[in-house]
Amino acid sequence: MVEPNLSPVYHSLIKVLHLPNTKMKHILKSIKETKRHYVLVRFLLITLNIVLPLGKLFAQENNQPKADPRAIVVDGGARFTILTPRIVRMEWSSNQSFVDDASFVAVNRKLPLPVFQVKRAEGWLIIHTNELELKYRIGSGKFTAQNLSIKWLHPQNEFTWTVGAVQHGNLQGTARTLDGREGDHYTNGEKIDLGKGIIAKDGWTLIDDSKSLLFDQSDWAWVKNRPTGEEQDWYFIGYGHNYKQAIFDYTGIAGKIPLPPRYAFGYWWSRYWSYSDNEVRQMVGNFKKYNLPLDVFVIDMDWHYTDSLRAKKPDAFGQPKQWTGWTWNRRLFPDPDAFLAFMKSNELKTTLNLHPASGIAPYEAPYASFAKKMHFDTTSHKSIPYAVSDKAYMKNLFDVVLHPMEKQGVDFWWLDWQQWPNDKAISSLSNLRIFL
Repeated sequence: MVEPNLSPVYHSLIKVLHLPNTKMKHILKSIKETKRHYVLVRFLLITLNIVLPLGKLFAQENNQPKADPRAIVVDGGARFTILTPRIVRMEWSSNQSFVDDASFVAVNRKLPLPVFQVKRAEGWLIIHTNELELKYRIGSGKFTAQNLSIKWLHPQNEFTWTVGAVQHGNLQGTARTLDGREGDHYTNGEKIDLGKGIIAKDGWTLIDDSKSLLFDQSDWAWVKNRPTGEEQDWYFIGYGHNYKQAIFDYTGIAGKIPLPPRYAFGYWWSRYWSYSDNEVRQMVGNFKKYNLPLDVFVIDMDWHYTDSLRAKKPDAFGQPKQWTGWTWNRRLFPDPDAFLAFMKSNELKTTLNLHPASGIAPYEAPYASFAKKMHFDTTSHKSIPYAVSDKAYMKNLFDVVLHPMEKQGVDFWWLDWQQWPNDKAISSLSNLRIFL
């Protein structure tokens, strides 16, 4: 691989950043070691947890979680839904209470009806598409290796899946965070577990949806628990080596993947530093002066007050004091509206860092209006706890806190969540999931 000539970039960045020459050489050394053309790794925030204004990026239209009845085959406590010629939903319920609500895996099950045949022979239920053949022993109950199998029908890479089969060629998924990571290892040298992905060289994937949460049927669909009872809820995807088809089929049930906005592929600036309004303006001017591209400006946590951040005693939620913040630091940004207007005039997208774990404290600007919406007793001057599973809390967080700041000119949010991973009321609900 030919490395790019970084010499012009080197001299321009020294002037823009006001960095000592020795420091700049150290940074460029780390850049070159990445062997990535034109990507200044230490300066660009490529993999953020970002929150775009609700409804713009992740809006899903026309999703219908209830499948076409003609695609469904029932045998006692077993229900099979032929979603595509390559995807079969397989449910077993001890009380035949099958789930038609959207889940955190599948939001759309009403797909074009695939061609398939059903027959019962010698005690077996056989469902045949032009890609798969499913066999289930009639009346045999819960799915096991003895009563359920699926055969991939293409002779060039024919295989038969049975319950409990182990994949050997999964291409894996992704990591929740890059903090404390170097490449595919933790900083202590331990290999990162990327989990299972949709694609495997084995030619099949089984998704177990039995324990995942469901969505209710309200206008703003919200999380709810599954019905109690013993059940299996699986999705089998057979694809051989047609990996593109597998992804296409999967997005048919899991929801289409929105195209990120164009600016997300541009140059980002992010540095953990207490920038002031004037310093940001000067930096933007320097980028223009030296003809360096800039698309997104990330303002880390010092956009809000952090005066007590170094206090020895944590807050009531076990977090550093003022790690969470919702009020502009007027010492650094005396006129947020004018500052954000300046960023807009320079065709820049602005994102602010959020650490929401400590809720909304009494000293925050939106505290009174938020407490009123939540019917929260303010006489004790306590913080309003963060609760991602509380629909009223999240609605008011957007309506009272985030949307007004978006109207000021904030384009999206950097959700920098590194606290407890799951909600305290619904233990299987990720604290990132409602945002993302």
